[in-house]
Amino acid sequence: MTDFDTVPPERAGDLGDALYRLFDQTGDPRPLLAAQEAYRAALAHGDHKRAPVWRTNLGLCLVRESERVGRPAALDEALPLLRSAAASRPGRLAVHANLGLGLWRQLERTGDLTLLPEALIALNTAGAAARRRPSAGARVLSNTSSVLMAAWELTGDREHLDAAVEAARAACALVPAGDDAVPGCASALVRALLDRATVAGDRTSVAEPARRLRRSLRAVPPGHPDRPIYLNQLAIAGRATFTGTGDLDALDQAIRDWAEAIRLLPAEHPDRAAYRANRAGALRVRFETVADTGALDEAVRELEEVAAATAMDDPERAARLAGLANALHRKGVAVGASELLARAADLLRAAAELVAPDRPEHREHRVNLGAVLLSAAGLGPGAPPPDEAIAVLTETTTGIGPDDPVLANTLLNLGQARELRGGRDDLAEAAEAYATLLGTEVAPALSRAMAAQSLGQLHAGQARWRAAREALGRAVELLDLVAWAGLGRDDQERLLTQFPALATTAAACAIELDDPDGAVEILEQGRGVLYAQALTRSAGTDEVRANAADLADRLGAAHDLVEASHRSGQSVVWDRHRAVQERDAVLAEIHRTPGLEHFLRPPRIGDLRAGLARGTVVVVNVAAHRCDALLVTATATHHVPLPALTNDDIRRYAATALRPTDAGLTELLAWLWDTVTGPVLDRLDQVGAPDRVWWMPTGALSFLPIHAAGHHGPGDGTTRSVPHRVVSSYLPTIRSLTAPGKPPAPTAATVIAPADARRSHLPATLREAHDVHRYLGPAADLVTGADASAARVGDLLADTGWAHFAGHATADPARPSESYLALHDGPLRIRDLLRAQAGIRRTRTPAYLSACSTVQGGLRLPDENIHIAAALRLAGFADVVATSWPVPDAVAVRAARLIYAGLPGGRPAQAVNAATRALRERYPRRPSCWAAYVHVGADYEVTFPTA
Repeated sequence: MTDFDTVPPERAGDLGDALYRLFDQTGDPRPLLAAQEAYRAALAHGDHKRAPVWRTNLGLCLVRESERVGRPAALDEALPLLRSAAASRPGRLAVHANLGLGLWRQLERTGDLTLLPEALIALNTAGAAARRRPSAGARVLSNTSSVLMAAWELTGDREHLDAAVEAARAACALVPAGDDAVPGCASALVRALLDRATVAGDRTSVAEPARRLRRSLRAVPPGHPDRPIYLNQLAIAGRATFTGTGDLDALDQAIRDWAEAIRLLPAEHPDRAAYRANRAGALRVRFETVADTGALDEAVRELEEVAAATAMDDPERAARLAGLANALHRKGVAVGASELLARAADLLRAAAELVAPDRPEHREHRVNLGAVLLSAAGLGPGAPPPDEAIAVLTETTTGIGPDDPVLANTLLNLGQARELRGGRDDLAEAAEAYATLLGTEVAPALSRAMAAQSLGQLHAGQARWRAAREALGRAVELLDLVAWAGLGRDDQERLLTQFPALATTAAACAIELDDPDGAVEILEQGRGVLYAQALTRSAGTDEVRANAADLADRLGAAHDLVEASHRSGQSVVWDRHRAVQERDAVLAEIHRTPGLEHFLRPPRIGDLRAGLARGTVVVVNVAAHRCDALLVTATATHHVPLPALTNDDIRRYAATALRPTDAGLTELLAWLWDTVTGPVLDRLDQVGAPDRVWWMPTGALSFLPIHAAGHHGPGDGTTRSVPHRVVSSYLPTIRSLTAPGKPPAPTAATVIAPADARRSHLPATLREAHDVHRYLGPAADLVTGADASAARVGDLLADTGWAHFAGHATADPARPSESYLALHDGPLRIRDLLRAQAGIRRTRTPAYLSACSTVQGGLRLPDENIHIAAALRLAGFADVVATSWPVPDAVAVRAARLIYAGLPGGRPAQAVNAATRALRERYPRRPSCWAAYVHVGADYEVTFPTA
């Protein structure tokens, strides 16, 4: 330690400056503490002309100590020094910038909003002094943005958030290229834009600042103390990008960025635990997205170490224990481990004891404890009863108002716990909990829909069909808000998986009440939610925007505010009632607008029948307690009970269809005839319906080849064969039958046969492509090999009037939006086609997909029809020819020839039907060859392209 007794004050001050610079370059706290000692020695000599400089420098050192070492009391000592320096040197850049920094950190630490005006005045004064110094001015503006962000987080006042964004934008515009301040300014802008995106739903604005931050990070050496801060901000942006787009690469990059930030931080750094907790959260999300159990295990390890390293008196201890408990809860449920759930419960009890009972965090920990106890009770034989869960959750409901964010989870878990115990009084209490939540209009749409679903299932289990239909119908009505179009695609899909068989169960209840028309209306609203949103663009908001743009903006803002208020873990004051009232008022105003009377309202049977002049839509409804067919014609809906059809058989045969063998398919097709298509076609004959059918199967039945059902063994003939009785197509929804409108005659066609760089070229692909090219004539372009890149094919599909793709495709049943066409340089995914949808010319026909499994959807969301053929329909192709499973190359070539030969002067479904019959004749014992081809869409008369 230096003896400063004999050192002149100027020398001590200079030494302090040198030591601070060393800290600034290395992040090592030892020079920082030594610099404080030097400045104190300089100030100990009494009045000196440089004393104000040493006071502001000592204050800055104390602020940095609070940041680097985590000693909050250092701020209390720093502020008097910084204020004194600013008062004695008014208008000077450094003293006012340092005072602004200290006030910002104290505002963050204490939440004392009285510091806000003083901080902004100090920073504005510093900014004025830096008018001719762009680098210094940019730093001041960056800090101003951070102060405003702190105010926004404490108050929820959008004016603070918007001002923070503008200050950060100004900083980025002012800072010179290559300056050391570039990463800090970009980081401030990313942070502010991320928060605004959470409220407003516009995550695209974050992309460019995040790219700028990553580029500027290349100039920041690994040992620079601010590098971990920037990596943390990039990781937060990456996780937000994943949330908005479902891009798993963005989530994985965020996990890597946090890992590097953690590696660079010293073990004792106060931010290290927060970074590790953030990374663990991202790993948990990865598990929830792709069932990566290794990621969940790593998340648990991270949180175990963070919790173990957190001191008993650390104010973050309760949150760290709760974070670990919640990860253990997920792991315990995933592997069925009661010991993990018991430990999670103990951690949540401990977390709740560390927080005052009147704090919202206390209630949150108690609700999570109830959820863990409920999960433990639901593990099966030998599990404890849900008594403790009921007691904890019942106690938590006491005194909770409708605005409390924990109310929804409390009531849902309480209802489920009561149901699990199953006594008569318990079931009545469960119904009351669900009904209360459903009636709480300020609760999140997801929670209300889940309550309605549970209430309806409870009524259905007791054969109270009318009450069940009413409750399940309410859940169906809420699905558009649950999967709101402002969410990312993966979020929408994940949320909808929580409502398996909702629409089909509600429809079955309507059938029990002898209301087949009502059943059809329910299915139209509750199935294909994302498909219908895509057809009408953002759940119809483009339609609203065309008539009243301000209403579309107000509706989106009000909905996002309601949902964000319940997702927020911050102590932000949200006026939820006002937001809900605004949303309802806007909807009422929309419904009063001519042409928008039915926006977000259930489709009416009369409207659905409008496009059915040429045939019948056969809806096959599969529910747990009954299965039925609904034959929807232009004039009536005919009900056909299907008592032999069961969910167990459907699941068994779906496995056959996903891994087809000829023997398995022969059995499957005969079973389909006996249980489904035979009774349906017999009824069609009775009512005199045309021999033109659009099939609309529900649930796992959508994986089965209904169009090919029949007895196809030797000597069976053709009387019990769907292809010989009717011409078949498939539909995602009835509304989609006429949604695109009649297509104009195509003026261009494109035949695509890519060479996939990662796989062998299909041997017959080029032969098929040349055959089709000859059929289509000079108006067709032939794009093969390396020319068929993902970008070029995406552009071609957006513009061409007729498309034929011959090559590889991959269906991803776990994440169906990741299914793709394999191009020369990589995949063209469903989500890519959907993103490009806005720029696509809408009505074209047809598209022919000579590739594997292009009509295979998702296992968890079969009723959403998320497959490549449906994506091309959304891309504007009214008719799509696709396959249910892989087909041998030689068969694919023959099928294309047969189908194209049948197209001139006809319709695509007729051509596919004729080709199916011809292939059946050629391969009578091989249904894997002849039953794979399907038609999806409206079936417009074909006009060949002309040059």
